[in-house]
Amino acid sequence: MFLTLIVNILLPLFAGAFYYRKYLSISSFVAEKLPTLEKTIVKVVRDGVEIEFSENTRLRFGDIITYQFAITTYSTNVDYTGIALKDTRIGYTKTLADGLLDAAGQILDTYTAEYTIKTQDVDWYSTGSFINHAELEFTYKSTYSSGTKDATADASVSCRISGIVYYTWMEGLPEGITVDRENYPLPTYQIVQYGSDVSVKDYEGLTSYTVYDAEAAVGVWQFVGWEYNSESYSVGDTVQMPMNDNVKFTGIWVYTESPRYTVVYKWSNAPAGVVLPVNEGEYYENQKYTVDPSYYEGMTIEIDSVKYTFSGWKLDGTVVTGQQVMAQSNVVLVGVWSGETMYTSLTISGSGANALDKNQSFVYVISNDVGFELRVTVKGNGSTVIDGLLIGQNYTVTQESEWSWRYSYDGYTTDLLNESVDGGAKITLGESNNEITFNNERTTKKWLDGDSWLDNIFSLFN
Repeated sequence: MFLTLIVNILLPLFAGAFYYRKYLSISSFVAEKLPTLEKTIVKVVRDGVEIEFSENTRLRFGDIITYQFAITTYSTNVDYTGIALKDTRIGYTKTLADGLLDAAGQILDTYTAEYTIKTQDVDWYSTGSFINHAELEFTYKSTYSSGTKDATADASVSCRISGIVYYTWMEGLPEGITVDRENYPLPTYQIVQYGSDVSVKDYEGLTSYTVYDAEAAVGVWQFVGWEYNSESYSVGDTVQMPMNDNVKFTGIWVYTESPRYTVVYKWSNAPAGVVLPVNEGEYYENQKYTVDPSYYEGMTIEIDSVKYTFSGWKLDGTVVTGQQVMAQSNVVLVGVWSGETMYTSLTISGSGANALDKNQSFVYVISNDVGFELRVTVKGNGSTVIDGLLIGQNYTVTQESEWSWRYSYDGYTTDLLNESVDGGAKITLGESNNEITFNNERTTKKWLDGDSWLDNIFSLFN
């Protein structure tokens, strides 16, 4: 009983499965007997020039595609009647002759058609691509069909209708911007359908990049936005995706050189004739410059009896030397001098081959070119000291011989820088040891000689 029940349950299932397998076999068998339409692209012309075509070729709008279709059979001894080929897009119709196929893979006929991929065919858009159908149809009757069979050829070619929106940097940027994607990332790429609006993405990286040269910042690159087709775009701006083209946004950076500053030297109470240093360099902030070492703190110069002492180069009141760091402004270095007038003395002495009469007075005149004049007297071989004369000044010292008529002027001796003049010398005074000796020779031994007499004149007065 139980076995009979199992058989009664399973038997119908096996019978159904057998019937289904048989049905599938018959359907497959019939399908294999039917003719097929095979498509081949034989030529692609772009902008008037034939291009090499392969499966990876990306077709574009405006490309002219030449298809070749072949109606092929896959069995023998099959009678075909009423075979008609029709291209509804260009109005082509052709009826093939009836006949018996006596070989598998026999080509009944071939058909060549040319199509241009056009953007106007909006009805042929599909997801992500533009489908250009040949719409080639054929009808037939055969010993395997119970009537007329209509079939549409699967003969079409697709053209991508989406492009790539991508971002890149302009040329000439520092490597830090172009390589450092962590701090200077480009927005992500987008796939956008042709004709759609593209919204410019936000740039989330750093918008400035500082260029350093040694210790100084020599300039700054600043991100100012995106550019496409010579037009500027900011975040949120839109541009329409062009047909059959990509969109490349170029990131524009503007370089601004860092300010450069100068070093200027100025004098304070400087002596005449000292040469002011000149620094022709230009320096960035934090760049180092060197203070001119020609003048140093404590240096002295003596000019026209004045002793000048250099107090150093002062920056904002502070003495600076050596290397300094440029601040964010021009540098003015003030060289400060202090002057002190220097006085000295001059010793004038008398001398002769024999001792001069100690009662004989000799008169000397000391003068200079600026109106100074002084007379002093020296007795015999004595001397006198004149104080308050300027160091480095030129003085003229001469003897007035009419005061010493018993003596004749016989020149002078001195270790000073000198120049002979009538009756004396022009000398230049130093800080010390300023001496000049006048030599005299006695030419008259008596106060009154034989040529001297006194006439007494008497008159009678009434």
